[in-house]
Amino acid sequence: MGLRTSTHRSRGTSGACAPNPDRSGSISSDEVFSELRSCSTSLRRLRDKSATIQRDRQRFVLADLVHFVDADRALEISDSLIARFGSIGSVLSAANQPLVEDICEPALASILACARAAMMESLHEDVRRSTFDLSDDRTTKYLISRFKEVRIETLISFFLDSNMNYIVDEMDMSGTFSSIDINIRKLLRIAVSIGSANIVLSHNHPSGNPYPSKADIVFTQVLSDACNTLGIRIVDHILVSGTKLFSMRNAGLIR
Repeated sequence: MGLRTSTHRSRGTSGACAPNPDRSGSISSDEVFSELRSCSTSLRRLRDKSATIQRDRQRFVLADLVHFVDADRALEISDSLIARFGSIGSVLSAANQPLVEDICEPALASILACARAAMMESLHEDVRRSTFDLSDDRTTKYLISRFKEVRIETLISFFLDSNMNYIVDEMDMSGTFSSIDINIRKLLRIAVSIGSANIVLSHNHPSGNPYPSKADIVFTQVLSDACNTLGIRIVDHILVSGTKLFSMRNAGLIR
């Protein structure tokens, strides 16, 4: 039994997914599925085209930087870097590594490092000017970028006022959470000295696993209890692994 379909078509409608104005009456299920497959193919082509446009844009932006060092081979070097690292963001993150210096001149590595520093300062400025909110893309981009090239476990503490506005952040490149007492004393001292009412913790897991370890949970609970005695709140502890984020507050791991 066929499916009834309207023969009306809005003026100006076009494309692979549009109804056929010359068809009327019933159409078979096979024809319906054929139309759906056509729509799916069209959408896939649009996604592929968008990805190609993005890659080309990154190629030419990176080539503009390379141009200052080697104008004749700018696009060639740009293509080589993106092919090796995957994206312009990954190229900038690797700018200080010997791997980049193997593929191009040291002068270019310095230029890429400066570009990364400028990008990070721009993201940092966005965070400083806004209310700290993990649902805000500016916040998540900053956290992901801040940890992108860090190879050991590193803690960043964001000290906020009573309205969740940014005051300052502090990075502790300890590489471990075993020295809990030392970290707590340091954090409390900073919070009290600047009048911070709220603290957001964030640290990375270079292993690729974004979930908290037992030491992460214990450290957060002990720090939260200590802060509560001073009227300071641990708002969240966010774990970052690559582009993956894990909120201990959302997971119910902070009292």
